[in-house]
Amino acid sequence: MILQMAPALLAPRLDGNPSFPRRILQRFLQHELSWPLQMGTNASHKLPEDWENQCEKAFFRLVYVINREKIHLTLWINADHT
Repeated sequence: MILQMAPALLAPRLDGNPSFPRRILQRFLQHELSWPLQMGTNASHKLPEDWENQCEKAFFRLVYVINREKIHLTLWINADHT
């Protein structure tokens, strides 16, 4: 929206610094518009005690649905990341 309505706010000055400080823009978006800032995700630190059982159950649920719905092998996407 800013790029469309007021692109000069984000354009760098001749010295290379932004004409509108990024921190002020972040505070405005967060406090005035209640827009959350994007946060990076953190890796999980703990596994549940029954993680092996949960993985096995998830695997069998996946196999069951693939078989029941006759999902073709070419449609399996990111199954190795699940």
